[in-house]
Order: sequence, then C-alpha cells, then structure tokens
Amino acid sequence: MLVVVLAVVGTSTVANRGRPWAPLFGQRYFVVPDEAMLPTVTPGGRVWATRLDATTRPLLKRNSLVVFEQPGKPGRTLVRRVVALAGDTVRGDAGSLVLNGKTLDEPYLTVGVPTTDFGPITVPAGSVFVMGDNRDATLDSRDFGSVAIVALRYRV
Repeated sequence: MLVVVLAVVGTSTVANRGRPWAPLFGQRYFVVPDEAMLPTVTPGGRVWATRLDATTRPLLKRNSLVVFEQPGKPGRTLVRRVVALAGDTVRGDAGSLVLNGKTLDEPYLTVGVPTTDFGPITVPAGSVFVMGDNRDATLDSRDFGSVAIVALRYRV
C-alpha cells in the first residue's frame, strides 16, 4: 500500500511541476501552444491556472488571463486576456483598443504590433471579449466572437 501511495504522489509531483497538492486546490498548468500571448507568455511556456466555478466566474476582471476551449474546436485550449466584460463596447481604432469610448493603455502588448480596426462590438450578457497580447498572431474574440463566461475553465 505504501508503494502505491508513493507512486501516486511521485507521479502527481512530476505532472504538476513539484506541486502534488495542486489538483486538490483546482490548480494545474497549461502549455501555451502559440505566439498569441507574446511577450507575456512565450510559445511552449507554461502557466499555472486556478479552476473557475460558479462562485469565482463572476469575480473575473478586465486584464485577467483565462483558459478555455476554442469555440467550435473541442480539445483546443486557448489562453487569452479578458479585455471587455458584459455590457462593455469595444473596438479597434487607429492601432489601439477603445473600451467604452476610452483608449486603453496596454503595456503588455507586443511592441510595434498595432490592434487592427474592428467593431464596435457590445459584449452580450454572460460573456466576455478576449484577445491575445500579440494581436497579429492570435485567434480571439475578433474571430470567434464573445466567449460565454460558463465556457471559461481556469484563470491564470
């Protein structure tokens, strides 16, 4: 029995990067497969995330990084930044992101990569608008629309 316990703890420790207790607290790490979150997270970089549930989803704020499955592509996990909440109006204008009529300062963006023009889009109730930090190399809400809050699985 002791051998089984040690094997499980050892496997969990390796799988969770030295944190065998992580699954108990709804935590796990994700590998970011693409360049969408540069320079915040490099391709192949790992992020620790905490599971979202009915009590924590309503606490999401703008600029939170979230993990969810790409709409229409089950099994493809994306990590993106929440840029607008339900009821917000968002648009891309002259290389910048405009939220509710105010141009946002986004220091986390890839230098020299402007936001393409889009919108305006009003985020529907129960949804968020997500974008990658590397705006040229990302698939985000500009492509697949707002993401339902219930579809968000983890918060980084």
